[in-house]
Amino acid sequence: MSLTRPPPRLQSPPLPQPHPLRYTWALSYLGRQKTTTENKDYSAAIEQIATFASVENFWNAMQWVKGPGEVGGMSDLHMFKQVQQTRRKRETGRESGKTV
Repeated sequence: MSLTRPPPRLQSPPLPQPHPLRYTWALSYLGRQKTTTENKDYSAAIEQIATFASVENFWNAMQWVKGPGEVGGMSDLHMFKQVQQTRRKRETGRESGKTV
């Protein structure tokens, strides 16, 4: 009776752990035309395009952002820290002129 060993299993390398950020961030876009003179509501004009909570997700989002020469008209790219606000804070912020 001969004992044979099974072939060794190949193990895949461990996946790298993401590098978390302290906060979740939102990447937003505000596009305006040079010829437009009307003032739009800021919250209606801004468009959230990505959120991220790690360094890897940040670079994943940034690879899809167009460069300055590729965007027509005037445009702004904003990065906001996402925070959870209680209903009370939102109500008090209404009177102070803060944008919530």
